[in-house]
Amino acid sequence: MNINAAEFKAKCLKMLDEVAYTDEPLTITKRDKPFARVMPIEEEQPRRFLVT
Repeated sequence: MNINAAEFKAKCLKMLDEVAYTDEPLTITKRDKPFARVMPIEEEQPRRFLVT
């Protein structure tokens, strides 16, 4: 999904929720050129240790 910077500024929190919900990155554009990307973070897997 692409969005221009002015629209992102106005709808920032909603757009961040959408990225988290859909797991799809969001490209922010300025003057029709991409300059930033918002991506969901990957959940870290818990470390498992084998105790003997």
